[in-house]
Amino acid sequence: MIKFGWYKHFKGNLYFVFDVATHSETKEMMVIYKDKDEKTWTRPLSMFIELLPDRITPRFEYIDESKGMITDFRKENRWISNFEKCEIVYEGLAYGSTEAAYQSAKTNDMEIRKLFCSMTPKQAMIYGREIINIRDDWEQVKYNVMYDVNFYKFTHHEYLKEKLLATEEAMLIEGNTWGDIFWGVCDSIGENNLGKILMKIRSEIKKITI
Repeated sequence: MIKFGWYKHFKGNLYFVFDVATHSETKEMMVIYKDKDEKTWTRPLSMFIELLPDRITPRFEYIDESKGMITDFRKENRWISNFEKCEIVYEGLAYGSTEAAYQSAKTNDMEIRKLFCSMTPKQAMIYGREIINIRDDWEQVKYNVMYDVNFYKFTHHEYLKEKLLATEEAMLIEGNTWGDIFWGVCDSIGENNLGKILMKIRSEIKKITI
């Protein structure tokens, strides 16, 4: 009937189709989809799959994930992830990855933060989960912390900046299998905040380099 996944509207916006339903009154088939900000939309299937008046351009075009987006930050795309090893300077301390810098920011105790400076990304992730005295405002500031450490990563390492710019307009989605639906997407559900941050940084770098 219709393939679930990402579609590009003829005006350029991206949407994720995740279900099809039947209208209770008209029995018409309805496509259910969401945008990048997780807002849900619905539209008749017949309208969703139709061509524009030119009889050539589809209203919504299915995106081949291998061409239109990056849905996994592992293997060949590991450089995008917070586990990529590179120096990150954050609030006066130098870390070996964005993961270490991010996890250390969960506390305001600078002595504990210093411990993260020598940790691998995996060690930082594990130790970060064990921090007892997490700062009171962590939920309010964690998004900005993630933005800051990644902005440093992609503006202070030329090879990483070039790789990010090379993704052009591709949708960046931190797909995962471990249930992280705040920073990424799992089983087609999630806010993809890390992906959104990276795309925002990419746009800002483009403006700086023009």
